This record gives sequence, C-alpha cells and structure tokens, in this order.
Amino acid sequence: FWFHSKPLKTMIINLQSKPSVENVTKESVTFASNGIQLKGTVYKPKDLTGTRPAAVVTGAWTTVKEQMPGTYARELAVRGLIALAFDFTGWGESGGDSSKRYIEDPSVKTEDIVAAVEYMVGRQDVDKDHLYGLGVCASSGYMAAAAADNQALKKVALVAPWLHDPKMAEEIYGGPEATQKLIAAAEATAAAKEPTILACGSTTDETAIMFKAPYYSESDRGLIPEYD
Repeated sequence: FWFHSKPLKTMIINLQSKPSVENVTKESVTFASNGIQLKGTVYKPKDLTGTRPAAVVTGAWTTVKEQMPGTYARELAVRGLIALAFDFTGWGESGGDSSKRYIEDPSVKTEDIVAAVEYMVGRQDVDKDHLYGLGVCASSGYMAAAAADNQALKKVALVAPWLHDPKMAEEIYGGPEATQKLIAAAEATAAAKEPTILACGSTTDETAIMFKAPYYSESDRGLIPEYD
C-alpha cells in the first residue's frame, strides 16, 4: 500500500462541450481507415514548438468527436499534449456505406483506432515515444484491443470503462432470451432494404435509447447539434 504524503493539488476541469478555452488551437484533419475517409480534430497547445506527447481520444458508444472525445482531447491540449478526437466509420462527418451508418461495431471501431494511431505516428509534431490512448466508456474496450497488438501506443488510460464480455452483456440486456431477441432484431434490420435508425439521446422522444439520460440530454454537454 502506498499513498502520497504531500497535499494534493485541486484542478478544475471544464467538461462542457464547447466552452471558450485559451491557449488551445484546433486543426481539422482527415485520414483513411480501410479505404474510408475519417474526419478528426487535433487539439494543440498554442505555444507548440518541436514535438509533444500526444494521445488518441475516443468516446462512449454512439458519440461523435464534438462530444466527450473532443472535451477530453481539448483538456489534454490545455495540459500540453497534442490530442486527436475523430468520428468513427459511419458516424458524424466520417465516410462509410450510407446504408450502414450509426452502427456500433466494435471490430470496425477498433480498426479505426489503429488507423488513428498510424495517422498520429506520421505527424511531425508528435513525440512517437510518448503516444498514448484514452478511451471513455464503451470505447475503452476498443482502445484496449487496439493497444494490445500495437507497439505505437505506449500507455492507455480508460475513463468509466465499459469492458463487457458476452456473459456480462447477456446479464445487462435481460438474460439470454432477451439478448437473442435483440440480436435477431439487429440482423433483420441489417438485411432490410431500409435501415431502422433509433434515436439515442432525447428530452422528448420516449422511445430514445437514452431518454432524458444524463449527459445525452444536456445541451451544454452531450445533446449538441453534431449529435445527429
């Protein structure tokens, strides 16, 4: 057991989606993942010279780069890092098959993270020996999977990690029978000519997956115009 004997420094972090932040600049970037163009935003300190430690930041399921990924990336830039937040394949401004948008596909998202890491490795302002990954909620598992076989990521941090396995998922989604019904519904939708798109966050639509849920229903945090 170990503890810090010195007084801890209190740090205030602004977790709103788009507050005004001094000394941070944003750069719109594009990179490829399996031939698909992904859109991202690189947050950098204004006083950037030479190379800096860097991070790839990913958010909870269904989120886009302007939500929690951008929030954490911006705060890392405040603290001197270069940080990338991006839209996964089929989400936000990123490309992908128009009939397969808004799909929470762990394998695709993991591959997108690998592509994002490759993009950061190729930047001249990134210190390749200090390139990290930060995954939030559902993407924590994707980030961990991407880092497991990728020597470019030196360290990984997970925030509120949702690290589910099949057994855990069955329990959370109502047991084996309920889970199989959800899988069958998803497969039927995938085979249909017109996809069924469910609302995620809403303050008015009671059928939304996260109806009036914290963050996803707060206009200064998750319920922003980019969350389409």
